[in-house]
Amino acid sequence: MSAPVPICFRTAALAPVVLLALVALASPAKAVDGDGDPTFRGTGWFVADVPSLGGKAAAVAPDGRLLIGYTANISGTDRDLRVMPVPDTGITTHCPTLHPDLGGTNDDRLLDIAVHGNHVYLAGRADGPPEDPDPQGVIGAFDLGTCLLWPTFSGPAGLAFNPDQPEELPAIAIDSFGAVRGALLYGPAGDRALVSFGLTPNGIIDDSEVVDFAAFGATSFEPKGIALQPNGKRIVVGTMVLAGGDRDIGVARLTSSGALDTSFSIDGLAGFSYDIVDSGDDEGLAVAVLPGGSIVVAGRVERALGFQAAVAILTPTGGFQNSFGLVGRYAFDFLAPDRLDTIRALVLQGDGKIVVAGSTAPLAPLTDSDFALARLSISGSQPLDASFGGGGTERVIFDQGGNLADVAYDLTLGQGGKITVVGAVATDNGTAIAAARLKNSYIFADGFEWGNLLGGEWGGVWGGNE
Repeated sequence: MSAPVPICFRTAALAPVVLLALVALASPAKAVDGDGDPTFRGTGWFVADVPSLGGKAAAVAPDGRLLIGYTANISGTDRDLRVMPVPDTGITTHCPTLHPDLGGTNDDRLLDIAVHGNHVYLAGRADGPPEDPDPQGVIGAFDLGTCLLWPTFSGPAGLAFNPDQPEELPAIAIDSFGAVRGALLYGPAGDRALVSFGLTPNGIIDDSEVVDFAAFGATSFEPKGIALQPNGKRIVVGTMVLAGGDRDIGVARLTSSGALDTSFSIDGLAGFSYDIVDSGDDEGLAVAVLPGGSIVVAGRVERALGFQAAVAILTPTGGFQNSFGLVGRYAFDFLAPDRLDTIRALVLQGDGKIVVAGSTAPLAPLTDSDFALARLSISGSQPLDASFGGGGTERVIFDQGGNLADVAYDLTLGQGGKITVVGAVATDNGTAIAAARLKNSYIFADGFEWGNLLGGEWGGVWGGNE
């Protein structure tokens, strides 16, 4: 594909357009990274129009199946956490729901998933009981062999934290020993904090640390993503809310035992904006770690009109990696200027390139958004990788109906290095689960996968779901 033509995944009513697009995508002479991969579900895309809030998180089972974590609409206001295994071909099913059901409304939400061995961990929040209805952070694990809750870790109904303030669990990662590391969002709106914690493989809390960004003038911090280094250190990224309302990126690095790591930015904390001169709101929504310890952070940055997608790379000690973008930071448009662009997830390829996913939307109508992806090199003043899609970016258009609000929340490279993006799409019935897989030719770097060194899938995908 020589021109920046978006991938069009559309309904049967637009079948002629789809057929023409797929013929172009299937041409060996023109195929490039970012083209649709028809070996996934026969078309390159998947939509499950089941009662839900759409796909929220992605992982890969040991047998290669895509796993999509989502919030299931049970009935009325009753919602539960669920995971759907999606093979490349054949019938899809879903495991029974994780339903902590602590409160009267039972409005429980999935926020992240992670895989270790033959177990998939589901994390999120659950409404508290009637006497204390504040939400609580929850986590449970399912055995992928039986698709049943794994009681060794989470008991018969999962684990619920019991805070004295509202709480949710937006990001988890699993180390090589099967221990869970997580980032809890603690406190009411406007006064939120990070609680970093660790759980043993049997689900026992073995460390907990409240992290305060007050040194940056922050009145609140909203954690979004967590990544683990090979030595067990944890990196948490999120958004600081400053006095006066400005928003900037916050990064915390903790040791393997959960204490703030003073070898990172003196006190274990770093705060910054995507612009050298802070000109508006910045969001930190996803994180990953490069070999050598450099930290990749992504999200969005406010402009006079709309938002741009944004990426920054920090050195292992918390400075900026100046060889990337402009003093370690780079903002770009997925499609065109003056739109609403957001990165919500990122992964690292075996060659060190960065793949990001999120959404792009016009300023009006606000609901007409599409999945958006980009691939970047880790150095250069203009790091967008022109060999991916149309000049470094790609758009996936589902447009299944409804209000056309289609948003990508997570992605994975776990199936042979191919890019699989997961999110929510609007249909005439409400919100559906959606996934698309894109071709990706470069898998290995120097004969091995960096993911093996990092203790995670293809270099680590623990990134933020806004």
